[in-house]
Amino acid sequence: MAADVNLHAGVGKPLWEITLEEYSVWYKGIIGSAWLYPAMSVSIRISILLLYRRMFAGVLPRVKYSIWLLLALQGVYLVIFSILPAFICRPLHKAWNPLERRIYCNDWYYYDTQVALYSTSMAFDVILLVFPLYPVYKLQMPLKRRAGVAILFILGAAASIAAAYKLAIFVTQMKRYTHIDPRWFRYQMSRLVPPQFDKYGTTFWIPSQVEPTVALIGTSLPAIRPLLVSAAQRVSVTFASLSTRLRPSSGITDSTARSSSQGSNLPKSQRVLDSDSEVALHMDDYESNDNAK
Repeated sequence: MAADVNLHAGVGKPLWEITLEEYSVWYKGIIGSAWLYPAMSVSIRISILLLYRRMFAGVLPRVKYSIWLLLALQGVYLVIFSILPAFICRPLHKAWNPLERRIYCNDWYYYDTQVALYSTSMAFDVILLVFPLYPVYKLQMPLKRRAGVAILFILGAAASIAAAYKLAIFVTQMKRYTHIDPRWFRYQMSRLVPPQFDKYGTTFWIPSQVEPTVALIGTSLPAIRPLLVSAAQRVSVTFASLSTRLRPSSGITDSTARSSSQGSNLPKSQRVLDSDSEVALHMDDYESNDNAK
């Protein structure tokens, strides 16, 4: 959805060049993201928690209870933040009508709910970031391996970095009233569209794509690691076998090069004799092979 809005809502264009249809797509994307973001973030966090449960709950009962508590909180988070967007506009379908939405919509209500949404999501991400440190600390393995496992799990929850950036830039841009192109105020749409929308592509839509992408890749790393290790071993074995096969041929090439360089230092007549004798030897070998057959 974010990619569709980036392509068809005039993102990146000057505000006075965006058409009414593009503004309508823009506002539909904003309302749609208000509903899709909680479900997306909850699904990713549930997958991480289920992975933690599979790996740690069997040996650490306290961890199991903590995981169940976090899973229950994900359900509460999803229910609350799936209801709040319904009150951004009354009636809701006025939200994507650029000419009427100012009458029926409350932009500051939308701002407050989004800040609460991103803040709660970031808090959960930080919890998931530090959650596996204690179970990994209890593992019976060398310190170096424990550190590697901890880093791998931390990367799985690295979406908190993207969420923190998204929250910071969202708050900063919504309160930006300076550095606005004065040409925008010549148009009547400047009374209906917030001037902060001139940076909305880089402050909202691009982070909206980066955050789930980073979360999905990071979440998959613990499961992908055995596959990467197996692939790396196969590649190393393949290169080792190739180097073993090429080593004898390289030796022959070197000896041939040395003999040719030595032969180049001989007189011309001696080189001709040597070449003739070499040809005669090859002919003798060929005849002996024929007689053997």
